Amino acid sequence: MIVLAIDPGRSKCGLAVCTPRDDSDRPRILQREVVPTDKLVIHVVSLVDAHKPDVVLIGDGTQSATLRKAVAKVLPEGLAFHEVPEAFTSQRVRARLQKEWLP
Repeated sequence: MIVLAIDPGRSKCGLAVCTPRDDSDRPRILQREVVPTDKLVIHVVSLVDAHKPDVVLIGDGTQSATLRKAVAKVLPEGLAFHEVPEAFTSQRVRARLQKEWLP
């Protein structure tokens, strides 16, 4: 399964294309980038064409309602598209990085 994940923001958005897990039990990143918010839709179209994801996920944070509508208009019919909660994700990542990378 290939996932296109979108982290929406006011001035920029994060995009990642990945597979859910590899042998190390971590997502395998196929492509990632940060793009200006006003260029998000163009980049989503390009990534969908290049990677043929099975699902597109968008965070429910900043600008998500507006961006979700814009992205939905350009996705191929039948492609799964879901909003996911972003509450406390930054804190969870920070804690995970400290646990895994700091002695």
